[in-house]
Amino acid sequence: MNDFDYYPAEYKRLKRNYVEFSYMVNGRMQRVRKYFDHYRNKTFGEKKAREYARQINAKLSDGWRPGMDTGTAGRVALKAAIANVLAIKYEFSRVRTVQSYRAHYNLLMHLISLVASDGITCEEFTQEHAAKAMDLLVKLRKPSGTTYNNYLTNYRSWWNELIERGHVKDNPFAKLKPKKQKRAENRVFSDAELKALVDHLRETDVWFLMACQLLYYGGVRRSELVGLKVSALEGRCILIPGEVAKNGKARTVALPEPVADELAALLQSSQKELFLFGKGLEPHEKKAWPNRISERFAQHREALGMDKRLKFYGLKDTAAERLLRSGVDVSRIRDLYDHSSVAITDAYLKRRTGVVDEALADNFPPLV
Repeated sequence: MNDFDYYPAEYKRLKRNYVEFSYMVNGRMQRVRKYFDHYRNKTFGEKKAREYARQINAKLSDGWRPGMDTGTAGRVALKAAIANVLAIKYEFSRVRTVQSYRAHYNLLMHLISLVASDGITCEEFTQEHAAKAMDLLVKLRKPSGTTYNNYLTNYRSWWNELIERGHVKDNPFAKLKPKKQKRAENRVFSDAELKALVDHLRETDVWFLMACQLLYYGGVRRSELVGLKVSALEGRCILIPGEVAKNGKARTVALPEPVADELAALLQSSQKELFLFGKGLEPHEKKAWPNRISERFAQHREALGMDKRLKFYGLKDTAAERLLRSGVDVSRIRDLYDHSSVAITDAYLKRRTGVVDEALADNFPPLV
């Protein structure tokens, strides 16, 4: 250990290429890493990394520390401190999360410039400033309750990071109350809407049609769909492993034979280790995110000019309602969809028997 309050920046080449340095915060060393393995040219990436390490070491030796504004006599500038927090978060976040953080950060800096000043320090920013900033956000952006709460959650999280780094003692956003969130409106599909959707998907997106059928006939949820491998299809059944299933318990879903045959035909040339609905929502080695399914459904819904209250998950609700209307016993629907009751969207998961109901699959009301 050296005699200073920091460890100098070093370039390291392990599984990933990065520059690492540490500095003292409240008696503890805070480590910072910046990765450089995103460059296609490895030699160029190494050059940039070593140049960055030299620049950081020069600044550290001059007394600079992350988040410090040298124009405020050692006090920590709020803008720089939050930027430093986010720079570290970016290294462990997916692209969409990074984009969201940047948008929220830019808006926050604008709000702070209106309710305080650009040069305000961490310790000078109070709960009163936070409340005024959030009030102004409402006035300028008119966000929904959900969007407002997303901003508030991020800002609370960032200030908790500032507390951990010793920049502030309290979180000025902690006592601000979240807004009430309206429950998303949704409804079941009419027969005509289902037919229009199926006809459209058969012409434009057969893989997404299959995703819709697995939800409709087997209650296979978004997170389960993107976690399934091609090997999950065995005969006319989909085997959902515990690590993929929403309730953590493996289950087997029987499909109507025409649907199982259609899926088998689609998978003829697909390797078993691929994700069934991977990148692009088709067999791929890379896993897709569950929200890609909702986004794809919204695109098709818009193309058809359908009611925005129609959701991908509504296919499951529609199937359950149709089963009830056709006289299927409520307990069989409960087992098929892992519901504790038939109050579809308000249900809780119930322990399954593990029995595959092929008779139910054979008598399932057709999608169209």
